[in-house]
Amino acid sequence: MISMNEKWKKLIQQFEENGYTPSDIQRIVHFYDVTMETDKMLKELYEDVGNEHTDQIFYTTSDNSVLRRGNFPLKKKKPEEVAYVFWKWIKKEHPYPCELEKVIVDGEDLTQLVKILEKASHL
Repeated sequence: MISMNEKWKKLIQQFEENGYTPSDIQRIVHFYDVTMETDKMLKELYEDVGNEHTDQIFYTTSDNSVLRRGNFPLKKKKPEEVAYVFWKWIKKEHPYPCELEKVIVDGEDLTQLVKILEKASHL
């Protein structure tokens, strides 16, 4: 049986043979990692159906204002915890830094609670 490292080595060798630069390969691997992490997070969020709420996250990145929204089940978590997981997912998919502006969950402003969770995770 071929190990995962051997599969990656073979894949990278194929990329190099096809003219991809190390930078191209790094971006492809990063995209793969982000995609796998996103898939894992979404499965975790959606495995329990019902008791859903709507998250709206406003943020800036590269001097652009952005709004992302999604419907997520609470899964016995507080709305600000689920919104924070959504915010982490948004930040992971961006290659540039993002700054949280506002978090609205079912019409209620939870920005400060999400910022507190974010600050606590860095301690």
